[in-house]
Amino acid sequence: MAKPTRWFEHAAKTLKATIARKRSAAGLRVEDAASTMPNIRGKKILMGFWHNWAPNPGGDGYQRGEFAALQLTDVPTPYNVVAVAFMKGHGIPTFKPYALSDEAFRQQVGALNAQGRAVLISLGGADAEIEFREGDEQAFAFELVRLVETYGFDGLDIDLEQSAIKAGANAQVIPAALKLVRDHYAGQGKHFIISMAPEFPYLKPGNAYEPYISGLEGYYDFIAPQFYNQGGDGVWVDELNLWLTQNNDAQKADFLFYLTDSLVHGTRGYLKIPADKFVIGLPSNVDAAATGYVDEAEKANTALLRLTEQGTPVRGLMTWSVNWDAGRSREGTPYGWEFVERYRWITEGGEGPGPDPEPDPDPEPEPEPAQWQEGKLYVRGDTVMWKGQKYLCKGKHTARMDWAPDAAHNLWGASNSQGAPITPAHGGVFLPKSRAVRAWERGVAGMDASIPYSLEAGKFFPAYQTGLIDPVGGPDDSPSHLQPADGQIASAGHPQARLLDEVASETGAPWPTHSVQARQSLRFEWHYSAIHAARRWNYFITRPDWDPSKKLSRAQFESEPFTTVQFDLVPTWRYREELLPPDPTVHEITLPYREGYHVLLAVWEVADTGMAFYQVVDLSFEAGSTGEPGSPSNLRVATRTTSSIGLAWQASTSGTAAAGYEIARDGQPAAYRGAHDLEWLDEGLQPGTAYAYEVVAVDREGHRSQPARVSAATLPLEEGVKPTEPLALHAMGVTARSASLMWGAPATGQAGVDGYRLYRDGALLEQLSPPALTYTAEGLSEGVEYEFFVTAYNASGESVPSNVLRVTPQGEEGTRPWSSAGVSYRVGDQVSYKGAGYRCIQAHVSNSAWSPEQAPTLWSPLA
Repeated sequence: MAKPTRWFEHAAKTLKATIARKRSAAGLRVEDAASTMPNIRGKKILMGFWHNWAPNPGGDGYQRGEFAALQLTDVPTPYNVVAVAFMKGHGIPTFKPYALSDEAFRQQVGALNAQGRAVLISLGGADAEIEFREGDEQAFAFELVRLVETYGFDGLDIDLEQSAIKAGANAQVIPAALKLVRDHYAGQGKHFIISMAPEFPYLKPGNAYEPYISGLEGYYDFIAPQFYNQGGDGVWVDELNLWLTQNNDAQKADFLFYLTDSLVHGTRGYLKIPADKFVIGLPSNVDAAATGYVDEAEKANTALLRLTEQGTPVRGLMTWSVNWDAGRSREGTPYGWEFVERYRWITEGGEGPGPDPEPDPDPEPEPEPAQWQEGKLYVRGDTVMWKGQKYLCKGKHTARMDWAPDAAHNLWGASNSQGAPITPAHGGVFLPKSRAVRAWERGVAGMDASIPYSLEAGKFFPAYQTGLIDPVGGPDDSPSHLQPADGQIASAGHPQARLLDEVASETGAPWPTHSVQARQSLRFEWHYSAIHAARRWNYFITRPDWDPSKKLSRAQFESEPFTTVQFDLVPTWRYREELLPPDPTVHEITLPYREGYHVLLAVWEVADTGMAFYQVVDLSFEAGSTGEPGSPSNLRVATRTTSSIGLAWQASTSGTAAAGYEIARDGQPAAYRGAHDLEWLDEGLQPGTAYAYEVVAVDREGHRSQPARVSAATLPLEEGVKPTEPLALHAMGVTARSASLMWGAPATGQAGVDGYRLYRDGALLEQLSPPALTYTAEGLSEGVEYEFFVTAYNASGESVPSNVLRVTPQGEEGTRPWSSAGVSYRVGDQVSYKGAGYRCIQAHVSNSAWSPEQAPTLWSPLA
């Protein structure tokens, strides 16, 4: 690690204190949203450059088009990394907003930070004359700290081009200075982002960017090579016996795939950049670059899919630029945010669209919607304009200023997003990481963030029968639905998770395993997105003679769980609160004797439904070691809010190798982190409350280090702060005259919530007090669709609404229309869809991807 000199650290601290005094004297908050540095580690990236200069009215695009003048806050939310162009100038480069005061610009950076989006300052640009001299490291680092403290930047992007790449001592000074700044903010528990955006021809051994990449090895977060403005340059592919050029539109998908494949593997004459640090750079349109524009989204999506299928999913896409994305052609035709609309799925957790339909040869221009108006009644499907953005209404309501389209994201979705309701998920094993969690973290196609919580099928495994009664809960507990079939145990029959049932991962290699010892104590951590009354957790393991070359079946597992954690309170209706599990739920499980590779099956059985949640964990039982690991060092409080405390520490470096870290809060087990996961966010805490933490390193044999300790208190609740919206409103049951609804508390917990307001068809239906998170709407009419949403409120006001839930009551006889809106369907339920009848053959909660004609494993056509 680079070691900051005393001068730099003293100067940086003095600078921070000086800026803080000036802000305080001006009546400004010293710590605000721009003071944070959003964590983008592990997240997919859609990055856009932002112009810090005004457009030329005569047009300055490659086709004489004109880019749009934008505020930072105008940048659509799918862009989760925004690079401000540029920091430049002779001597030590610097930056100044072109049209805003320093404080106004900082407030815009803070607005993006509050949404979890990062704002970087980009160094260079095509015409920048940047030339450092030896010894400029500390001065450049000091200027970066000044810009961060003044404007709230979250990192720096290196965008040197042409002669500036090799000028002076740039290749030595810039990496050294960035290391100083990274380590400086790491000491404050913050992560200063480092990225690069080189033109791809410079990414060859011996070429200009090699010293920047090697000099920042282990420090840079991602590299976004520019796959544009390089004309006929490209890559030779032996397999195709073909030179693939950047300007060949007919072979664009192959070019994008093979050039990226070359760079992530370090082959075909290119340097190596790991796939999880690789972002493909593309121009927004034909005015943004001379060459390189992808004329059909399917070409880029095909390349991304091929990279994922071969086990090298890249981090995302970058574009030059957001201003061009919102610009217009020479003829005045708006480009209409084409780039973000094509690729917003990258950061919104969806999948890429299919091929573009054939365009209308002479399309009629779509009239611009009316401006959103406070006090107006809106219904689903209405479109409005608000702050230059088109929005689509998701649910009936009367407009209020605090429910404006850019604030009430569950009532309004940006144009071309249908705003499907949140699919309720429930619980999964995140420590040790289950197979589902690993697949989601690797970005496997179809495995979005909800999947690890959603692997749900009937309870009482290994039985394969509906209607079974719980031996403890008796008839007061719901009878069982159908359990997963053999060969579908890992996925619990979930259509989007069938890869989990395969004997190998998506790369063709064996599933990654957790190294364990026989008879060691292994900590299991269940996390929930919606909590049910729990009856038990069963832990099964494969037999000693199981066959790993076959899919998981009942015959592969022991017939009885080796460990059961059970709640015995009955009846459920009386002890519902006592049966709700803590989040997270932590179990210390002693593993049985095994050798080699085995699979553990963890099943959470629910008392108040017929369902259970299935998670498989891949284990490798290894021989033991001796000794114990050293304690983790530099344990510190990285972040604090009213409901959370973030911890960070440095790895244990002495004794035996640490396999992970146990975290305790106030003497009770709270979490477990892997060997390289050196931070933890403790959420759902009470405001203004002190907590004591211990972090212990644990090796593979279960030997534990001496604890590292730290104490911290959450921030007190500020007066005048409204709650955030309730989470995951969904239906637990629908009859001919009623709908049983359930939702989750806001992300900040129940603290600061005085109550909930439930709306039906845009009108207030009921007001409830915590801890109530359920309600049964009575007096409904059969066959009529109803829309519900829920808000949280306190003395300071009312939150924006939750997701909009649509339900259609059904009678005992006949069928009802199928609904995608989070309806809980049971085996035997009948629905109509597109004029045909279907019977449910596997219990599930509906979503838009599981219609009867799309999900034959869930629905069977009626004869």
